[in-house]
Amino acid sequence: MLLLTLLMLGALPSVPTDTLPGYPGPVRYADVGDHRIAYYEAGSGEETLLLVHGLGSNLAFWRETIPALAEHYRVIALDLPGYGLSSKHNVSGSMNDFALVVTGLMDALHIDRAHYVGLSMGG
Repeated sequence: MLLLTLLMLGALPSVPTDTLPGYPGPVRYADVGDHRIAYYEAGSGEETLLLVHGLGSNLAFWRETIPALAEHYRVIALDLPGYGLSSKHNVSGSMNDFALVVTGLMDALHIDRAHYVGLSMGG
């Protein structure tokens, strides 16, 4: 009862919904088909790098890599559907569907061309 009272009074911090432990910072969201895709963006170079995690991971995998890449590139790391902070419903897990989500995110962010960087299943 005390915990509930403290939460209602705002005495305890709420859990943020725009980040998870190990994430490089708060994420943004884009609607791609029927998925809500979480992504983190850094840097502002002329070229864009799109970072895609592997099976059982999420965009936090890239947290140590993003700052160095962001010195020269626009960097976008995403959570594929079913992972991290992206939507968890209606996830087929097929590589074709993941590829459609990646290109859909590029469309949503008005990215015509990008260098694709993937790890394991994400590659």
